[in-house]
Amino acid sequence: MKIKAESHDKLIQLKQQIIHYKSEATKFEREANEMKRLAMQYKEQSIMQKKELEEQLTIKKELNTSITAYFSYSLILPREEGENIKIIGNFIVLNSGTTLLTSPVICLRITPATHISLAGKIASNNEAFAKDSYITESEERWKYVNNEQQETKSNDEHWLVPLHLTELEPGKSLSFTNFEIDIQKSEAPISLIIEGFAYFFEWQQGEPSINQIVLNL
Repeated sequence: MKIKAESHDKLIQLKQQIIHYKSEATKFEREANEMKRLAMQYKEQSIMQKKELEEQLTIKKELNTSITAYFSYSLILPREEGENIKIIGNFIVLNSGTTLLTSPVICLRITPATHISLAGKIASNNEAFAKDSYITESEERWKYVNNEQQETKSNDEHWLVPLHLTELEPGKSLSFTNFEIDIQKSEAPISLIIEGFAYFFEWQQGEPSINQIVLNL
C-alpha cells in the first residue's frame, strides 16, 4: 500500500510538472509572438519614416530656397574742412536657389543712428502712392514699409520695399543701388556698422548679408 501511495504521489507531481511546463511553454510562445509583432511594427514604422524623409528631401531638392545678400560700396573722404564723410553703396540680393521668391523687403541697420543720414532712390509717400500702379522694373524705386519711418531720423533700421518689382526669379538679383550715407563729424570716436537683411514671403526669417560695412572713425 505504501508503494502504491508513493507511486500515486509521484504521478501527481509529474502531472503538475507537465502542467507547469506547458504553462511556461505557452508563456514563452506568447512572448515570442509579442516580440515578432513589435519587430514587425518597428520595421513598418522605419519604412514609413524613411519614405517620409525621402519625400521631404525630394521636396526640398525641388524647391531649393537660397538667398545671397551682400554690399558693394565706396568710401569718400572729405576734401575740405567741414564736409561729411560719405558712403556710396549698393545692397544686392541674389536669388541663388531654384524657387521663385515674392514680396521682397530689405532692411538696412545702421548703428549708431545719430549723426547719420540715409538717402537713395526712395520715393516719398505721395510719389509711392502715385507710381505704385505703373512703375516699371527699369525705374528702380523704393519706399519705406512704415510711412512714419521716413520722418524718423533717429531710427537705426530702414525697412524698404521695392516699387519696381514684386518677385525675384531664380538667378536674378534685386539691388538697392547708389544709396548714400552721410556721416557727420563727431568729436568722439565713432564705430559705424551697417548690416543688411533680405526678406521674402517664402523666407520670412530673413537672410543677413554675407558682409557688413564697418568703419572706425
